[in-house]
This record gives sequence, C-alpha cells and structure tokens, in this order.
Amino acid sequence: MSVRTTIQTWTRRALDSDNGRITLVALFSFLMFFPLSFPLNTMVTDRFSDMLRPDGISPLFVVIYMGVYWFIYTVFYCAITIWWFSRLASVPFHEKLRTTSRGVHERRKLSTAVIRSDGTMSISLQMSLLALVFTVVVMTVPDFRGEFMMKVIALLVSFSNWVAVVVTQTLAYARVQAQDIGGAAVRFAGTTDAVWGDYFSLALGISTMLGPADAQLKGRRVRTTVRWHALVSFAFNSMVIASLATLMLST
Repeated sequence: MSVRTTIQTWTRRALDSDNGRITLVALFSFLMFFPLSFPLNTMVTDRFSDMLRPDGISPLFVVIYMGVYWFIYTVFYCAITIWWFSRLASVPFHEKLRTTSRGVHERRKLSTAVIRSDGTMSISLQMSLLALVFTVVVMTVPDFRGEFMMKVIALLVSFSNWVAVVVTQTLAYARVQAQDIGGAAVRFAGTTDAVWGDYFSLALGISTMLGPADAQLKGRRVRTTVRWHALVSFAFNSMVIASLATLMLST
C-alpha cells in the first residue's frame, strides 16, 4: 500500500468519525488561529491599553482569544462536516452512516453526553453551553459589555454555534434512519432517496421550532433524538439568544 493510499484511507476514517473530525478541526483551527494571534494581540493591546494590567496579562485576552478561536473552530467543523456528507448520494450516504460512521451508542446519560467529546448530542450540548457561557461573561463584565468588538465576537460565536447544532443534529437524524432495521425511522413525503439536504431541512425546522414539516418520524430512537434536539434548541433560542439580545442593546 502506497503512502498516498494510506493517507487517503486514514483521512476517510477520520472524517467519518465524530472524534476524528473534531481532532482534524481542532488542528486546522489552531493552525489558522496561531498566525492570527499576533496581529490580534497587537490590536487588543492598542485598542484596550487602559484595560490591561501592568504585567500585560488580562482576562480580556483570554475572552477574546477564546471567542475568536471557537468561532474559527465552529466554522471549520460545519464546513468540513457539510462538505464530507453532502457530496454523497443517498445510498452511499446511508451506507457510510450505517458502517464506517456509526457514531456512539444511543444509550447515554445526559451528564455523560455533556462531558464526552464524541457523538452528535455531546457536540450540540457543548456548543450551546459554550455559547451561553461566553455571552453571559461578556454581558456581565462591565468592561467587556461596553466594547463593540466584544459584542461582535459574542454575535459570531452564538450564530456559528447555532448553525453547528443544526449540522450535528442533521447527522443524528440521518444516522437514525441509516441504522434503523426497517429503514422507516425518518421518511420524507415524496422522497425515496433522502440525502443530506433533506435531513438538514428537518433539523433546521426543529431548531427554529417550526416542526418536522412533511417528515414522518417513527420509533423510540428517533423520538429520543427529537426530544433532546428540541430541548437543546429551546434552551439555545431562549437563553442564548435572549442574553445576546440584551448584550446588543446594552451601552
């Protein structure tokens, strides 16, 4: 086996796996963020010199760096996940989710789902929590709340995380259908060869509280997926968006 074939095989396996994609995205995000950190450091030092401590170390740097890095990470995660799965036709798409991209076991406690890094539910919960924490920190610290840059970063973090929740739940619904024995867990009216875009529309509808539209959902596993997705979306839409709106209107 040639080196090129080995690399291609490893890359396919990494992109199929939730953990593999997270690892690749974290690496790409760091490679992108590292060169940006130098001009960002200069800009923050010049712009917020009155907020820096004499030793030059300030929580402001930590918050800004965390927000910028997480935005880059989320954009990469969404872009790579959408690109990797949306290019597939219906048969290879479901076959991949049934074999090489199976995800994690469906039986999992909520506390475990929050702290683990694998699985679509874990990613969705972590995205929501991080967006909420970042927005609340910026909103509650007076020095941060009055800065336009911090508001922009909070807006970008919240929006990108909301999209990431939709993307991860798209993958969750597609996996439920692909791994269902009868192949009837998720059906779309007038469509027999569902692809990524169909499941994305389903996830988008539930995330916006509009419902599954013309999708027919059947079985305990898909009901569990919808329940957790609805709870995460409700928390995100009510808590994160409300906090973000308060931050945007504050002076």
